[in-house]
Amino acid sequence: MNRMLRLLPPVLFAAVSLTTLHAQTSGPGCAINPASPSVGAGVPAPYFAPPLSTVDPRLAGPLQLITAGVLDAPAGTITMPLYKGRMRDGRAVWYILTDTTDEGNARALGINFSPRLNFAAVGRGVRLGTLEKGGVLVFESGTVDFTPVRRVVAGPASALFPPTVTEPGSRGDNSYTPLVRIANAGGHGYNAPMIAFDALNTRLNMVNGSTDYSVVHDKVVRIDPRAGTDTLALTPGFSFARPVLYLSTDASAGLAAAMEGAKLAPGLVDIAVGADDSAFSAVERIFAFINGPRSCNNPQRQGFDSALLDGCAPMNVLGGIPTIANDYSPLWDLNRGAWTESALMNQYRTGRGEVWLHRNHHQLPHRVPVPLNDPRPTDSAYSGRDSGGRFRTGGRRRRPPPPHRSRMAPDDGAGVTEGGKCRSHMERCRGACAERS
Repeated sequence: MNRMLRLLPPVLFAAVSLTTLHAQTSGPGCAINPASPSVGAGVPAPYFAPPLSTVDPRLAGPLQLITAGVLDAPAGTITMPLYKGRMRDGRAVWYILTDTTDEGNARALGINFSPRLNFAAVGRGVRLGTLEKGGVLVFESGTVDFTPVRRVVAGPASALFPPTVTEPGSRGDNSYTPLVRIANAGGHGYNAPMIAFDALNTRLNMVNGSTDYSVVHDKVVRIDPRAGTDTLALTPGFSFARPVLYLSTDASAGLAAAMEGAKLAPGLVDIAVGADDSAFSAVERIFAFINGPRSCNNPQRQGFDSALLDGCAPMNVLGGIPTIANDYSPLWDLNRGAWTESALMNQYRTGRGEVWLHRNHHQLPHRVPVPLNDPRPTDSAYSGRDSGGRFRTGGRRRRPPPPHRSRMAPDDGAGVTEGGKCRSHMERCRGACAERS
């Protein structure tokens, strides 16, 4: 497993958690929808009462966190309000709003409240904006080039990750970050990812499915500046054993931006990572797994290798999201983990991370087996085991759980969806298919 010893720099995602409901895709390994309430009952689903989450967000059931958008769960998309601002020199900036440090305005706009964004204003982490007449937001810095073509080339079959080629589909300049502080509106911060830059209204009119990704963000499905709407593709994952949909818009590293279909945002590099849950930390954690089980026919499917093989989402595990935790942030500190050879030989690779992350947390070690280019210890999901295959948990040795005994689909990538890609629009590589080298 030498490929797991490759040094990887710290990575920060700008991604917003939208809902605890997930769209259905082909195959159980690419779908994480909760079962219908009619399962095991003699009456159809319409006879059941609305989910408990509609009464109390803390209870079980689907819940849309960003109510400003119209969610299309089967398609895995959300249609958000599209805003038009400008740079100081007059060039147009098209953006969306997903999070803010202003609790009142978060409720009024139907977006997420995140007080931790107050701690992101370090270095280039946050841009400055000013409101002018007509509610136009003027940005002082940060431009984006949307003309590059997103390209991801997987490694050989024996080591799909890391990819041999990763080219993001859009790149911000050295000062670009999706975060902005509005100087003359209480100094509140907003997560305002750029969707298009320096483009005329007529060129952005893409409502019939013919999206020009040399003009707009790679997550755009449809955009209608006349109606003021933007439909964006979502990504499935988990948070505290609940399925979620989230929107990845920006990343601090090219590899992450290319694989997520996000924008490269160099300004995010200045935001400190590795100190989640501590004072003055702006970030939350997201756990990603490199060599999880493969195949959309395998209910345990997860990981970067799987995503590179079949084009579907890697099923990452998010930290706290609204209603589950009170420390939510749209800035995600990426922690990468890998199953060791010993774990594979003993058939411990059984779940999508949630099994051990939340049900057997006392058995989890505390360091990632893929070293980060960061001298500080980094909390993560799977670190390893010692040379004998045992868990390392603060010096105490605990017996690992018994091997998984249920029958699973082959872990060989067989039986994936048509053409090796998800049929859902949610995670298709738009013109940048995961090629095999």
